[in-house]
Amino acid sequence: MERKRATNLAINALMFVIGIVIIALMLYFIGAENVIEVMLKADPYLLTLSILLMLSILSIKLVRWWLLQKEANFTNSSRVYLIGQAMNLFAPIGTGEITRAAIAKTKLGIKARDTMAAVVIERISDITFLVAMAGICIILFIPGQENLIFIIILIAILAIAYFLLFKPQFFDRLAVFIEKLFEKRGKFLTRLSLKISISISKFKGAIIKFHKRKALLAVNAVLTVLGWVIEAVVTYTLLLAFDVASPPFIFYLLVVNATSWVARTFLFLPVGPKEVTFILLLENLFGIAGDIGSAVALTLLAINYIGLGIGAVVSIFTFPPRPKVKEEEKESPEDDEDRENKGNKEPKETEI
Repeated sequence: MERKRATNLAINALMFVIGIVIIALMLYFIGAENVIEVMLKADPYLLTLSILLMLSILSIKLVRWWLLQKEANFTNSSRVYLIGQAMNLFAPIGTGEITRAAIAKTKLGIKARDTMAAVVIERISDITFLVAMAGICIILFIPGQENLIFIIILIAILAIAYFLLFKPQFFDRLAVFIEKLFEKRGKFLTRLSLKISISISKFKGAIIKFHKRKALLAVNAVLTVLGWVIEAVVTYTLLLAFDVASPPFIFYLLVVNATSWVARTFLFLPVGPKEVTFILLLENLFGIAGDIGSAVALTLLAINYIGLGIGAVVSIFTFPPRPKVKEEEKESPEDDEDRENKGNKEPKETEI
């Protein structure tokens, strides 16, 4: 176990270092002294306004997460979110989401599958919106036959999001497919496929809880769009602060932000790809100099690191101990089913 943790830590550190090297190379080619000069000349009032707007975005995301993770109060839910998001700044994308599930289970007694169901709803909402905006970027600004390939990928991602959010029977078919795939391929694979199938069925149950709360899904969608629109406003404000007389229309900045976030998400690096994509798009599409684009990207990055870093540290040291009542919580019938399946020499067929 210790060796596995050490390996994971080394991989996370390597990914973070790669991202820092990418940013360092970017600053080298653009000119770090030019970027520093732009940042020193920033309008302090507009810079302060952008920081306040970033805090409002964080508040929106905290409310969204609290609504999705209804088992915890707002304070504890916020602590879980801040620690998880801080992890995403130092480790590959997805680490923070797993961290959230682990912390919610150990500190709040919330089942991991319930937390991960909330994470899935949150992330699908984000990715669906961001990929749609990135698709608009490709269609608007990059003409050519490669659009067809991207549109096919876009449709595939949106289709997956649709099945996960609105067609829970998809999980049933997935569970049956896994069981049939490993059927009669040895005891180990058969048991493994059964365990995976049971886990999928339980996860489906957690997702269905959200399907029954249509109003919550609607509020989640509104908060998702609102958060990203405000981030485009932050970008616009920072461009004004760094002396860009006529920044692009906010919709175009929303598209640029979304495309850079998609690059970060699918390349898994915590830093680097997003910033480079953001700078290149501003320069190539709108003629904004690389030093100004770098100043905006690094300012956004710094605000995120400082805000989430402070929030995560405070959350870690102020997390209350888990109540004894939850530690002695009775096991559910599903857990009894898991134990029964583990104890049997031959796995039973499970109805999905």
